[in-house]
Amino acid sequence: MFGNNLKEDKPFTPADLTKLSGNNDVLDRISSRKSTSKLSSTKKWQRIAFWSLISIVSALLITFFVSLFLTHWGDLVISVDKSLSDKGIIIGNSFDKNGNILNPQVTLNAPSLQEVTNITQSWLPDNLDKTNGSHNGKNYLAYTFYLDNNGTQNVTYQGALKITGVSKHMDEAIRVMVYKNGKPVVYAKRQMGKNTAEPETTKFADDSTVMNTVTENLKPKSHDKFTIVSWVEGTDPECVNDIMGGYIRMSMLFSIAGEKE
Repeated sequence: MFGNNLKEDKPFTPADLTKLSGNNDVLDRISSRKSTSKLSSTKKWQRIAFWSLISIVSALLITFFVSLFLTHWGDLVISVDKSLSDKGIIIGNSFDKNGNILNPQVTLNAPSLQEVTNITQSWLPDNLDKTNGSHNGKNYLAYTFYLDNNGTQNVTYQGALKITGVSKHMDEAIRVMVYKNGKPVVYAKRQMGKNTAEPETTKFADDSTVMNTVTENLKPKSHDKFTIVSWVEGTDPECVNDIMGGYIRMSMLFSIAGEKE
């Protein structure tokens, strides 16, 4: 059916084996070149990965050591609770030509300082309460704002400035100066192991409360002016290397006098 043109089988000779071996040598050389090229490419990428890793680790180490010797000063948040805002109390940091607060708020956020070192009070500029809003300086935080009665009745309110976050016991060496209507008071934690104030300061109200304030019968269309200044006091005995790299956060909440927070 398929015809009779079948090829006759030939015996396998030594010459055929030689040819076959020669072909294998060629294949081996081609395979060897490919392997060498692949190995070279792999080593190249390994070197790139190695030096990239070295660069990243170096950058992280530099960042770590810089942060070790610098203090990160956290947020200052000022707010009015709902019961007080319902009576028309607002806060802001500037006025229009008619004496009304521009862009009135119930919460203000003072810009933070990212890198500070210790200073002493005598290095601070004079008249820190003469600039509105944020006026941070080198190594100190400063913020001025107004609490205004925009309602129709007299309001008696209270305010508490509290420490809401701290690391490395930084609060042991800070000073907080609060101006109220132009009168400054400097606050600090009590001396370590004692119940007495640091020199030329007023003690914190408690371990987490810097100070409390009350204003009675704030009349409509009148306001109180506040300036908060804070720094790390270099003359404080607790200003030691251990607090380097720490941070502190504060908040000031205003509410109706007599209400529990």
